[in-house]
Amino acid sequence: MPARMLPTVLFVPNRFLWITILCIALLSMGIALPTAAAEDAPVFEPTDCLLITHDVETTCGYVTVPENRENPTKNTIRLYVVIIPNSSGIENAPGIVYLAGGPGGSGTLDVDSWAGFPLLDTHDFILFDQRGTGLSQPSLNCPEVESEESDDPLSACRDRLIAEGIDLSSYTSAENAADVDAVRQALGYKVWALYGVSYGTKLALTTMRDYPDGISAVILDAVYPPNVNSTETEGPLGVRAIERMLDACAADANCGAAFPDLKANYYTWLEGLNNAPLNVSEVDYDASSIYELIFQAMYDSEAIKGLPLAIAQAIDGDLSALIEMGGGEGLGKQDPNDPDTLASLDTAEGMQFSVECAEETPFADQAVAVANAEKTPAALREALIAQVEKAFAECALWDVREAHAIENEAVVSDIPTLVFNGELDPITPPEWGELAAKTLSRSYLFTFPGLGHGAFGTAECPTEIGRAFIANPMEEPDGACLDQMSPEFYTE
Repeated sequence: MPARMLPTVLFVPNRFLWITILCIALLSMGIALPTAAAEDAPVFEPTDCLLITHDVETTCGYVTVPENRENPTKNTIRLYVVIIPNSSGIENAPGIVYLAGGPGGSGTLDVDSWAGFPLLDTHDFILFDQRGTGLSQPSLNCPEVESEESDDPLSACRDRLIAEGIDLSSYTSAENAADVDAVRQALGYKVWALYGVSYGTKLALTTMRDYPDGISAVILDAVYPPNVNSTETEGPLGVRAIERMLDACAADANCGAAFPDLKANYYTWLEGLNNAPLNVSEVDYDASSIYELIFQAMYDSEAIKGLPLAIAQAIDGDLSALIEMGGGEGLGKQDPNDPDTLASLDTAEGMQFSVECAEETPFADQAVAVANAEKTPAALREALIAQVEKAFAECALWDVREAHAIENEAVVSDIPTLVFNGELDPITPPEWGELAAKTLSRSYLFTFPGLGHGAFGTAECPTEIGRAFIANPMEEPDGACLDQMSPEFYTE
């Protein structure tokens, strides 16, 4: 038995014993207590783990919190939590909580992938499904959107969720951050470290702003700070990341020699596809669908290495490698009871719309977004403008309350923070990490050549830096290994 399996018998009684003693002491001094304080304290309720875990020992359970903390006596929701004990058998080891991306991504549906994670030798690792996602209850998953069988799938999902009594305006980063702190309290940590990836970095920053006392250190990987406007810039940023990858190939002696003039050939080819799409397995691939395949592939640092070769092959008429690289695989397909349903829980579209339509679109200017899309290459321009128009139309339909202006402002903090950027990240560019670091007085900023979306654990250098930071968050890690990194590309 591992040394820090989450206590399931002693943990809750001990905490309530402490609360009881404190209450008696306060009452003896004549100090009034808030009504039902003990009942309102977050509690971890153990349950059977709902996924097959071949390589990871886990303890699982739920933490119940208010759906809307401004009206806490109304609905409650249940957050699904998974604890992976440290591999060294350290008792009372410090904890690190993983904050998944999206918004809408599950934090728990791929538990096996965390086996051997670099920090598990010294820390217990906590995964949880953020409100509305994964196996938390209720789920804001939209099978209507995934199947596209309805004439108006987004309206169908929204209407169903509202009919179920769900307050879509309560699924926000601020409520999400309150949940993070509630889980910390329920698991008995005085402080813990946050490890956020993609949207998880925005959630981490919000938690740093609202609940700083519970945080010892933070890793922000693929940074999405609140003070950027993704709705206005997503298309141009993706185009720029792909061009950076093509330029890196041209600058590399082997890649440049193997695929001369690749960027120019790529854009010429895209122009032709809009007039004559390529049909593969009864699917037509035009410029925008090829762009989407490359965009998705660039999330994966390993896939980036093969992209110039795959693009060159596609230009010659063989799309097989590019389709495979850009297609991706879903998460959570190992549940023995209902694998298809669990796979669809990988992204809760309703949670994504609730966050983005409250915190991003209201602070965006559609005219600016369209103008930015109009500056993209001609082969992609029409599709990227349509993407902008779709985003604003969907948020008008989803119709949630606009977030407070603070959700669009930089987070100021002195909590030790490690900021990681992938140089070729297609969705959260290095510039966003640099922007976030400006207002984090104890931040250490690293940008990794050749890497995509998420750096920690994908290569030796960021893993080495991350280990050093967690071991001593108050000291800047040695980044000398960056000098040995450069983009790598396969040529055959």
